[in-house]
Amino acid sequence: MNRLPAVDASMALLMDDAVRQSGPAQAIDQLLRAARREWKMLLLISGLTAAVAGAYLQLAEPRYTAEAIIMAAPRQSDIANTDAVSRTGETQLPDVEGELQIMNSPASLSRVVQELGLARRAERLAAAGDAPQDRLAAFTATLSRRVSPAALDLDAAVGNEAGRSTEDRLVDQLGSAVQVTPIGRSTLARIRLSAADPALAAEAANAVAENYLANRVRGRQEAAERAAEWLQRRAQELRAHVLEADQRMAALRLALQVDGRDLPQINAEMAGLGERILQARVEKERATNRLASAEALVQRTGILSLLDWETAAGGDRHIDRLRTTAAEANQEVGRLSIELGSESLALRRAQAQRRVTQGQMEAEARARLAALQADVAAATTLSGALEGRLQALRRQANDLTVRQTQLEAAQLEGNANRAVYETFLSRLRTTEQVGFNDTDGWLVSPATVPARPTWPQVPLVLAAAFIAGLGLCMTAIGFREFRKSRTLRSQDDVTRQFAASVRYLGHIPELRGRPDRAVKAILAGKPRDFVEAVLGLQDKLGPARAEGAEAPRRGSVIAIISALPQEGKSTTLACLAAAAAAGQRVVVVDCDLHSSWQQGAFDIGACPGVAGYLAGRVDNPRDAGRLHEASGVFVLPAGRWEAQLHAFSRSPRLPALLCQLRSEFDLILIDTPPLLVASDARALCGLADAAVLVARWGRTPAALARHTQQQIQETGTALAGVVLTRVDMARFATFDFPAAGAIRRGRPALAAAATQQLPAPAGIGGQRA
Repeated sequence: MNRLPAVDASMALLMDDAVRQSGPAQAIDQLLRAARREWKMLLLISGLTAAVAGAYLQLAEPRYTAEAIIMAAPRQSDIANTDAVSRTGETQLPDVEGELQIMNSPASLSRVVQELGLARRAERLAAAGDAPQDRLAAFTATLSRRVSPAALDLDAAVGNEAGRSTEDRLVDQLGSAVQVTPIGRSTLARIRLSAADPALAAEAANAVAENYLANRVRGRQEAAERAAEWLQRRAQELRAHVLEADQRMAALRLALQVDGRDLPQINAEMAGLGERILQARVEKERATNRLASAEALVQRTGILSLLDWETAAGGDRHIDRLRTTAAEANQEVGRLSIELGSESLALRRAQAQRRVTQGQMEAEARARLAALQADVAAATTLSGALEGRLQALRRQANDLTVRQTQLEAAQLEGNANRAVYETFLSRLRTTEQVGFNDTDGWLVSPATVPARPTWPQVPLVLAAAFIAGLGLCMTAIGFREFRKSRTLRSQDDVTRQFAASVRYLGHIPELRGRPDRAVKAILAGKPRDFVEAVLGLQDKLGPARAEGAEAPRRGSVIAIISALPQEGKSTTLACLAAAAAAGQRVVVVDCDLHSSWQQGAFDIGACPGVAGYLAGRVDNPRDAGRLHEASGVFVLPAGRWEAQLHAFSRSPRLPALLCQLRSEFDLILIDTPPLLVASDARALCGLADAAVLVARWGRTPAALARHTQQQIQETGTALAGVVLTRVDMARFATFDFPAAGAIRRGRPALAAAATQQLPAPAGIGGQRA
């Protein structure tokens, strides 16, 4: 069976780092590390908040809270000056919130102040008080009142505020000190009042409750009086409306007849007339149809066909005689035309007789057609007359219907006015007889004198102080971490802020004390972490050559440069010179006229220095400086320069000095002024083979360091790298840097070696890049 691989120490460390760098674990870890770094600030702020909390507990005046419970009955809408006068039996929702606002209103609180005489009592207390307090005591009392919860305090009510009386200030105090809150969803309300005097707290709480009840009773009585007056006026108005409605109904009843007939009679006449109109329409239709049939017959067969149209079985004797005569005339005309010929006189008489007979028959037929036309006209006339009469009756009926509707509306209005009038009379009699109902609210539980103060609450104050202190600490730490994050604190910061060609040369711990302590520490070999850091920097700047390799050229010039003053530049140069002097000939050239530090660092006494050589006071560089016997470093201090500062770096003797020093020494270290402060630093930087940028750990802004890098590159000098100085190792160990992890495990040598990760650039210790 396969076994899981054993987890060694390195794997456990990697797993621990992976867990620590993921999600909330990383945030908590970073927060704890930041708190550890800023432990002094934590102690300071915690101590201040604890002191403030203790002082507050000592200075805070005690506050006593009394509590009264009251039944806050809602106002009933049965007052007669509302719309609810005519409504009865309706459920009304309680408005407890409004009642609570009334209890806490300025008008109610002003009445409480007046009833209790708080203004006079406050003035008596002020007049009977002790001698005026000193300023410290007065300030302490005022501060205690301002940081304590609002309460009714008679001592604080008396003041000299312009435009404000004692009573106004007491009303303001009472409004801030009293709290009226409902109890659950009931109509009960809790009145809580805080005061400096426990007896005053109970008295004022009960006064607020009693004032509310008294206002309710007084308000109901006044409302009853107003309601009675209003009901009387309204009853008179309703009585006038009832009388007016009765008069209007009487007038409408008289107008419900037309020509002595009422609406039922007119409706009956209209019914009879409708039957007659129906018969007339039938007759008219029948006559019209007969006329149309006769006219159609005449068009088909002629006018004489009407003589045989609708003739009874017995026939018409007159028509029969005319037909017989016509037939005889036709026979006679035919016989005569045969016997006598067409020219006979008798034939002509017979033909004339036949025409006469035929004309009589046509006249009879036309008479019958005219009779049919007369029947149609008569039926049409009769139908129109009957319909006109019906329309007139309908108009009369409509008028009477409108009047009947108006009468019914007037009756409804009159009945409604009468009902409202009777209701108002009943309400008026009730109001006049029994008055208004008593208030439904009462004092359920009066306030008692509290035995213990409710403020200050020690656990609450301590918890608030702890939370406030924690918040201030986190804010201060966060702000400081934000500022520090914009500086250089590790190799990662240097790599991120600069180009890839710029190396991180390491970090040097801070060493406090006199200027010569740093050189003495290098010579003595302790403190160990400081010495190891300087030796690591020396290894990076001048790595050892393998056997048989070409030896580096003598006389390399390295300028130690910083962006701002007080960044550890001169100390780093002195320590580097002391460490390198063990195997090389080293000279220190102090060109920082603003702060000549190397003379004190090596404790060599007064010398003409670089200024004396450039000014011509000495001709040999050996005469301008002095050898430090303990370290073997030849030191050229800055000296005293009397001319203008820019003339120092532009002196033609300065390149000659460096050229001469190149021939005599293996390593020349130039201490330059801060590059962003002194204008002569650029010229001095241009004389070196390489430059080392010194940045103070956690102080030098990254933006200024990048700007300094650009200034160095513009001079044509190669930047050997960046070194972080004045590192607080205790704080540095709390970061999550690789070197910091080694320091946390007690291995400073490993921490120094952790910075040696990149090879030295070509030209350092050899030819100029």
